[in-house]
Amino acid sequence: YIRELNKKRENIENRIMELEEKLKELELLMCKEEIYSNPEKSKEIHQEVASTNDEIEELYDKWSEL
Repeated sequence: YIRELNKKRENIENRIMELEEKLKELELLMCKEEIYSNPEKSKEIHQEVASTNDEIEELYDKWSEL
């Protein structure tokens, strides 16, 4: 049982790291002129940032429950 919990915790931690890396990439994209000068693209990136942040928050909640 403990081994299973540790595996779940490890999987969540790995996913959080992946998503945090994705956020860094999205933030870099938002700094590019072709993104911030294009309202449609900018909105798309901002929505992706928001959904990624939501997923990270959910994973932190799951992690803290383990």
